[in-house]
Amino acid sequence: QVKREASPASAVQQPALLPASAPVAPRPVEPPAATKEHHENAAHPTVHMVQKPAETKPSLFPQAAAKASTSREAVVDTKPRTPAAPEHENATKGPSVAARLTEPAPPGPVRQLAAIKPFALLAPAKPPAAEAKKLVPASLPRPEPAFGPHLKGELELEVSGKEIAANGIKVQILFRDYPKNRHQKPMTKAQSKRVKTLFPKSSRTGMNTVQSVIEAAPDGIYEFRGAPDNAATQEVSCTVTIHGTSTRPTVKRLGTRKVGPDSYIMKVLMPEGIVWEDDASFSGSIEDSDGVTKYNSETGLVWREYN
Repeated sequence: QVKREASPASAVQQPALLPASAPVAPRPVEPPAATKEHHENAAHPTVHMVQKPAETKPSLFPQAAAKASTSREAVVDTKPRTPAAPEHENATKGPSVAARLTEPAPPGPVRQLAAIKPFALLAPAKPPAAEAKKLVPASLPRPEPAFGPHLKGELELEVSGKEIAANGIKVQILFRDYPKNRHQKPMTKAQSKRVKTLFPKSSRTGMNTVQSVIEAAPDGIYEFRGAPDNAATQEVSCTVTIHGTSTRPTVKRLGTRKVGPDSYIMKVLMPEGIVWEDDASFSGSIEDSDGVTKYNSETGLVWREYN
């Protein structure tokens, strides 16, 4: 470094430089008095604000920092403004949308809404009667009825007819006690009047077929008849299956019968399992004014029915 010494005459005073580390505070600028008066008299002054920085860092150039600080101060617009028309008024278009929304509602609609019952508004709409009914197409197949099982017993009567599905059919039995040790003597008229009504188990095994069964059949005469509460008389075919003293069941087809209220179907003698209408089971018959007697000379059986 070269150190130059200046003479006193030629020495020129130069401004002292501030150290770089010394902070420079910005000088506040107050608005002039005319601005304050104008601000009070003006109807709507417009103020433009310029955000000041939170803090300033010390600069190496203090003059440039001073200029930057004065440029960030607030600038007040002192130009007078004419008052704007209210938002809710418009000379050409009338009240604005905001004004209409803030206006109070007329009392008429309010009273009308208050008179409506709340439950009437929340009540669900009922469907029309026509829509409530479910329409079933004719093309859909109808479900077949469930049929009962085939029953088992010592006496089984099966009745079939084309009108059973529509009218139905019921069977009852008139039972007369007749032990086997007395089958070689004809039954007296008084004994024949001792009748007991039985109701067999019944099962509809098909669309037009009904089965009536006596599970345990003691010795005696069983007379099958139509029940008194049958709806109508109808022609049916009858088949009887007898599980008597023989090891194999006996099946006899009786042909057609007209079965109605309290109508006769057939008679069976147990335990032999002989049907009254089966002439092949007898050797001969005797008829008189009181009734008919059928007998079998080989077995000694005598069976008499009174009128």
